[in-house]
Amino acid sequence: MARPAEVIFIRTSWVFASKGKNFLTTIARLAGERPELRIVADQIGALTSARSIAQGVVSIIGSRAEREAGSVLNSIRRRFAEVDGLVHMSSRGATNWHGFATAIVDGLRVRGQQLAVHNIAAIDTKDYPTRAARPLRVWIYPGLKRSLAFKCQIGRRLLRLSSLSSF
Repeated sequence: MARPAEVIFIRTSWVFASKGKNFLTTIARLAGERPELRIVADQIGALTSARSIAQGVVSIIGSRAEREAGSVLNSIRRRFAEVDGLVHMSSRGATNWHGFATAIVDGLRVRGQQLAVHNIAAIDTKDYPTRAARPLRVWIYPGLKRSLAFKCQIGRRLLRLSSLSSF
């Protein structure tokens, strides 16, 4: 499929942020409301923060020096052509929804937040019916030629030490 040089498609997965409707904010809310959470554990994916995506887009568009020199359009066209209009953008590593939920709750507890949740049960996808079928593996391999893999360490350590607003 031929694409104009000014177009780029960014593939990403499991996007989260401190605001809006997403897994992180939903788990934070539910952990304050329910004694038990039942979270899918057999779906594997690479988490990607909305902030990392924004930073990646800025890096694709060009450096500050290029923008200040007025060569932004040429820089963008060159960078888009280098990736043939497609970039894979995600954090390194993979987890499952249960592991991410557990890390979120652990992080909230470390910060002293009062939570109702006492148990985070791991369940299979078949035990959590949805309208759309969910793939078991949604991991964008960062070794692909057109990848932009982030060094964001999404895990227990990061979620404990940083505030949710930093995502």
